Amino acid sequence: MQVFHQVHNRGGERVANDIENGLRKRGHDISTIAVKWREPDSPVAEVVKDVRVFADKSGMGSNVVVAIARLLRHLIKERPDAILMHTTAAGFVVAPITRLAGIRQRVLIHHNAIGTNQGGLWVPLEKLYGATGMYSDIVFVSDRSHELISDWPDPYLKRASVIFNGIELPAPESQMTRQAILERHGLSPDTLLAISVGSLEAQKNQRVLVEALAGTSGVHLIIAGEGSKRPEIESAIKRTNAPVTLLGNIEMEEVSALFHECDVLLFPSIHEGRALTLLEAADSGIGIIASDIPENVSVLGPDGHYVGANDIPGWRNEIEELVKDRAHLQTLREHTATLALPTLDEMVDQYETIITS
Repeated sequence: MQVFHQVHNRGGERVANDIENGLRKRGHDISTIAVKWREPDSPVAEVVKDVRVFADKSGMGSNVVVAIARLLRHLIKERPDAILMHTTAAGFVVAPITRLAGIRQRVLIHHNAIGTNQGGLWVPLEKLYGATGMYSDIVFVSDRSHELISDWPDPYLKRASVIFNGIELPAPESQMTRQAILERHGLSPDTLLAISVGSLEAQKNQRVLVEALAGTSGVHLIIAGEGSKRPEIESAIKRTNAPVTLLGNIEMEEVSALFHECDVLLFPSIHEGRALTLLEAADSGIGIIASDIPENVSVLGPDGHYVGANDIPGWRNEIEELVKDRAHLQTLREHTATLALPTLDEMVDQYETIITS
């Protein structure tokens, strides 16, 4: 059984969905449950269609306490052989009761570095939970996140390991050719097509790209994703008249087509775990320019092409250089073609080993 505290439409949920599908194909009976949606009015998360959520529509306030009680009753009733808890919040809620219930495999999965989204007492509590055996196993999805806890107590470190996110892009949407994309947005054939994929949240930092594109020509940026920063980004596009289109959430087949038909992925994240977007873009062979955070460097390697996350002039210079020198795109593509990327099967193999050990 997999457990979330809050369900989003993000990478962690996509990884959980891939784990669920992979384990089910191997004969395991698996389900995903959660306390609540991320926001009171947020829709059912598309990437985890069958998730059971224990909060009602409001999902907030005292209702969360009721939802947690319902979730814990469900766990005691079902008594799964193994439980995968996604993020620290889920671990804090679920680990004690599952330990008392005698569930032997209690696996916590960190999709970001510890402390990225929760500070204060969360970090020492996480250290205490791990060191005292509330979790049987602790998984990090990147070497970088694992390295950051290298000075933690030995009992915690002995339970910790790294499982890289695996990827498998669906076949591209057959109707979405480059010509169709250009016609859809009223663009000339020689336009540099750039894409950015990710939730419209502060972490993904798309505002920097909008500011960098202000006053540019010969390029058009397509942003796929949705989130709380949409009004801010829309306002910036209107204010700067930047050549940017917001697509909102789209199906993965369409994302796959954009990766194959566009020229370059622009990925200015402020922080990451091990970004599925970056992995999938690399797998498609598109050229990539990413922020220079350690998590991106761990994926693209020392020869990747990087810009400071908030370096607006730097992003503008890179974009203008690509417009002027299209041969540079080939250099970027040649680099991504050399990357060794883990598959979904390889990822599921490792989770299966943990839950059946």
